Order: sequence, then structure tokens, then C-alpha cells
Amino acid sequence: MTSQTRNIVLWVGTHIPFIALLAWYLSVVGNIATRDNSYRSQIKEEYELLKASGDPMDFEMVKDAHFARASEEDVDEWRKVFAEMETDSYLDSTVGIPLIDSPDPYNYRDYDFDVSPDWPSLAECDEFTQKHADLIAKIRLLAAKEKKVRLASDFQSLKGDSIGMGELSACVILLTIDAQVAVIKNESEHVFQDVMALFDLSAHLQGSAFEMSVKAAAEARGSAVLVLKKAIWGKLLTRTQMEEVVKECEKHIEFGEKWKRVVGEHRAFYVPNLTQVHSRDGVEKIGLSQSRDLQDSALYLSIMRRAQQLDTSDWQEFIEERGRLQMEIETLAPPRDRYDFSVCRTAVPTLSRLAELFMEDAQQCRLAILAVQIQLEAEEVGNLPADIDSILRNNPKLKPYGEKGFGYVLEKGTATLWGGEVNRNWDQTPLTVAEYKSEFTDMPPPAVVWRLRDVQ
Repeated sequence: MTSQTRNIVLWVGTHIPFIALLAWYLSVVGNIATRDNSYRSQIKEEYELLKASGDPMDFEMVKDAHFARASEEDVDEWRKVFAEMETDSYLDSTVGIPLIDSPDPYNYRDYDFDVSPDWPSLAECDEFTQKHADLIAKIRLLAAKEKKVRLASDFQSLKGDSIGMGELSACVILLTIDAQVAVIKNESEHVFQDVMALFDLSAHLQGSAFEMSVKAAAEARGSAVLVLKKAIWGKLLTRTQMEEVVKECEKHIEFGEKWKRVVGEHRAFYVPNLTQVHSRDGVEKIGLSQSRDLQDSALYLSIMRRAQQLDTSDWQEFIEERGRLQMEIETLAPPRDRYDFSVCRTAVPTLSRLAELFMEDAQQCRLAILAVQIQLEAEEVGNLPADIDSILRNNPKLKPYGEKGFGYVLEKGTATLWGGEVNRNWDQTPLTVAEYKSEFTDMPPPAVVWRLRDVQ
């Protein structure tokens, strides 16, 4: 062995730890680079899929889609309505009026919709609604317009040619009070007009973007159903009127398209930040550098695409698949890393809230249709049916939340109909008759239960 070779061997032997460390470092860097490139490829692939789908890819595209659905044609007329509701005369007259003169936000589930002649607020509310009868009639007329009005609450820059969601929701409350008085006074046509107007207002609210519109629209339909329950119990609606209400409810017993739209709108809000692309100028540079940022973006885009594609026609499968997506997020982006996966983790509460809102909304409309069909059959044959099997066979779309089917019991000429509660486990809802009687000894939750009575 030459001295030169010996020196090389000695040098290598002396520096083996350093060489090993360098090799390890290069391996780690290489693995990180490979992984990051994989994430970048995933992001680009998801972006290309999104672009090919035609769904909105940024806030501007969501706004454009909203413009296509809505109209500014009646904005000035709506503004006149809202201006009247802001006058001192109107505001002074609302003092002491339930729902309107209240610090708490309106929730139809919590409101005691008293329609007894002894309702303590009847005199004040009757005077209030009569005083503003022209205003209420104007709201009904505008709400019935086929082209839905443009809303501004999600697009602050559009206040000049749009109206606010909050103001429209205030009209829902006003009509709810008006309908409550009309039910007590047995004014059939008046009640019917208010119910239909509440459904119309829900359609206006639904036309806006993001999950806030979903909640506001469901609240408006919830108010319509709340009024409808009392009207059916009081036998205030004609057969023709009930059939018209059924047609309105049928528009909302499925939510597949609405689910796809709102999930897509949520994603559009984050896409420009995730991919550093702008859909208008064609720039497609994936500029993220941090590994966790890349993983966060890739996972979020994948989760939201698959969430948008979920089948909403089978609620059990929908719930299970949504749960699997959320579990995937929890596994790959655990809570302890919520700051590293800040965008991806927004999908967990969003998907949960949206799913519950849509299912509750569809459930209340399915129950409403079933209740009306029961009442129509009772009027046709002279008494309430002993069971609802034949009605369900003729209405296959009226499926409840839960695997047990709708609950129905007829006792002494009074029927009780109930459905499942979305916040219950799938296999525990609806309640059995015994569970129902045990849990709801007093007034049952208004969103879950209907009461019907025999033809007299």
C-alpha cells in the first residue's frame, strides 16, 4: 500500500462519523424534497380537477355566481321596506313585541308559538300587525318575485346595488308574528299567505353564498313549518292550500345541489391562498415552501373535493362518509398540530355544521309533507289513519333521519308524528313510542314533532 493510499484510508477512517452524518443529512433532505414535490404535484392535480369542474376558484367567481342567481331589479323596493322598518314610528311600535323587541337572536326552535286566545301579547301584536298591514303586504309581494334579490352580507363592496341578509331575516320575524296573530284569529287566507311568504323569503336567503345563507334560509323555512303546524291543528287551511304548501316543501326535501354549491364556495375562499394562483390571469405557480403548508393544502383540497362529491340521497351513507373524511383529517392533521394544519382543519367544523343544517332543513320539510298528507287522508276518509305505511309507500322520498322510520301513534282521536333528531346517533333515532313518551312528557321539541287531530 502506498503512502498516499494509506493516508486516504486513514482520512476516511478518521472522518467516518462526519461522512455518515452527511449521508444521513442528504438522505433526509432528499426525502423531504421528494415528499414536498409529491405534495406540490397533488396540489397541482387538485387544482386542475377544480378548474375542469367549473366550480368557483376564488371569491370573485363566487360573487359572479351569486350575481347570476340573483337580481337587483327590486333592490330599491326592498330598500324602501327596510327604510320604513328603521323609522322612529316603526321602532317605537315594536316595543314589547315578542321576537322583535328581544336581545336574543331569533331561533324558531326556541320560540313559544302560543296560539291560544289567552296569549298575553295578543292585543299588542294584533294592534302592531294591523298598523303595519301595508308593510307586511309589500313584503309578501316582493318575496313572491321569481327572480331572487341580490344580497350583500357576503359581498360588502356591493352594498350599492344589493340588500342585507339581516334585514331580510327581520322580515321573517315580522311575518312570523303576523301569522301567529292570524292563527289565533282563525284567518285562513291570511295564515296561508304568511306561510307561503316565509317559504318565498327562504328562497331569497338561500340565493346568497356561504353557510350563513344556509342557516338563514333554514330558519325562514322553520318559521313557515312552525306556523303550518298550528294551522293544520286548527284546521285553518283548505285542501288546495295544503297542496300548495306541499309543493313548496318538496323543493327542499333533497339538498344535494345546495351541498355541492356551499362546499365549493367554502373551498373557493381558500384556494388562492393555498396554491398562490389567480384564476383570472392564468398564473399557476405553486409557491408554497413549508412542508406542513404543502401537506395542509393538498389534504384540504382533496378532502373538500371528496366532500363535495358525497351522495346526499342516502343519509346514513352520507353521515358515514362524512365521518370518514373527518377522521382522515383528525389522523393526518391531529388537533395538536392545528396551527400547522390551520386551513385543513377548518373543514371539520364546516362539514359538520353544513351537514346538520341541511339534514335538519330537509327533515322538517319531509315531516311537514307527511303531516299534511296524513291530514288530507283524514279529511278524505273521515278519520286519521291507524298507521302511515300506505302514505310512505306512495311517497318514497319521505325518508327520515335515522334507521327506525318515522314515529306515529294514534290515541283517542289525536295523532302524534315525529322524526329523528340529527344530533342523535343514527341507530337511536327516531325514538320508539315508549322512549318518546318518557323523554317528551311535556311539550315536545317543535322541530321534531307534529300533532294532528281527527276530523270533527
